[in-house]
Amino acid sequence: MLKRTFLLAVCTAVAGTVFAQGNKVRPGLGNDPGAPQTQPLQLPAGVRLDGPIIGADADGGECKDKTATVGSGQGVRVCVALCMDRPMATGVDGTTLIDMRDGLVMISEYQEGQNGLLVERVRINMPYTPCSGGLAGKEDEEKKRRKFIVEMNLQCLNEAKSPSFDKMQYRLGGITTDPDLRELLAILADKQIVTEQHHRIVGDAVYSITEGEGLTSDDRARLARLPARKQ
Repeated sequence: MLKRTFLLAVCTAVAGTVFAQGNKVRPGLGNDPGAPQTQPLQLPAGVRLDGPIIGADADGGECKDKTATVGSGQGVRVCVALCMDRPMATGVDGTTLIDMRDGLVMISEYQEGQNGLLVERVRINMPYTPCSGGLAGKEDEEKKRRKFIVEMNLQCLNEAKSPSFDKMQYRLGGITTDPDLRELLAILADKQIVTEQHHRIVGDAVYSITEGEGLTSDDRARLARLPARKQ
């Protein structure tokens, strides 16, 4: 119980504001029921998920054998394995560019679990990593097969729910179409999120949307003061 209480605090402590404003109903966000409204994420043809999306402990956990770590969120951490149906290098270094747009939503399969939001656009150079389709029945080969695993650190979308924990499963929800979240993402496109204070500013802004009616004037002023992204 102590660990669960601590993990819940990871998300709730990010936003120090008590929201006095009303709530705009947004499915799957805050306390509103339903699935978040999204459009599909388009992975390159031939690239697909390599097994279920698994959560990691928000309390210092990480993805086993991860290849890359992306995102600046703190409360929702997921392990995403990708693979390729065939060699399909598109870059001069023999890799394929995986472009994950800002606004990507991961949906918790656990009813009391937190959904997560990627607030940065992420580009990853992925080497040829074969899927296991040709290894049916070959357990030794499957165990030796190297996977391409990306740890994604996401912002919390449901203040009162549990952050990620080991073995919590997620599904790929697509790219958010919520206009207020899209506005926030546009503001953050040219900003850096580095310090704990930066995390708190972004977390407060997200919760002004998911738990309220939208960005406040104070949110906009604080977001404007975030450092510019290095070119």
